[in-house]
Amino acid sequence: MINVKKKKNFNLNIFLFTVIAVLLCVLVYFIVFTNKNNIDEADVILYADLENVTIDNSLPVNDKFGKTISDNISGGYKKVDFEIVNVSSKSKTYQLYIKKNNLNTNEINNDFVKFYLTDDKDNPVGIFDNNKAPSYRNLSYIKDKADSKVLYTDKIDKYQRKKFIIRVWVTDNYVSLSNNYFSFDIGVRSI
Repeated sequence: MINVKKKKNFNLNIFLFTVIAVLLCVLVYFIVFTNKNNIDEADVILYADLENVTIDNSLPVNDKFGKTISDNISGGYKKVDFEIVNVSSKSKTYQLYIKKNNLNTNEINNDFVKFYLTDDKDNPVGIFDNNKAPSYRNLSYIKDKADSKVLYTDKIDKYQRKKFIIRVWVTDNYVSLSNNYFSFDIGVRSI
């Protein structure tokens, strides 16, 4: 009788061990394979003094001045220095983007907000070559990221760092009698 009871306990322990092992395998599978996109996106990291940028229409400027902004004046225009780092042991293709923050009221029209992206030596990159300063409306949408537009796509070597400067301003032909704003976040992702 004692041997039968020990055998039943032994079989129960094996059964419980097997069930727990299978559940752990399923859990590991879901953690590793269902979050693959999040892991890949985190391979390239953005470091910025100011990731959320808000400008207002208090000091509109022309494109010539906008592309040479060296200081941040309260509200009217911004210059943001930032850096990206590939923390992966593989080269990656990355995408710099901006995600518009919906303000719901008193928003500056997308045609009047201009952008200019350079490397840290003030050389224009990507679509900003030839001194182009596109408006928010003229930037390309990212289909899988709501309210996001592409600034620049390139490759980055393993463990490499790259520095950039983005300048944003309201064009001098913007007219409004009220205070209006435009707000966005700067982001990077591995693609």
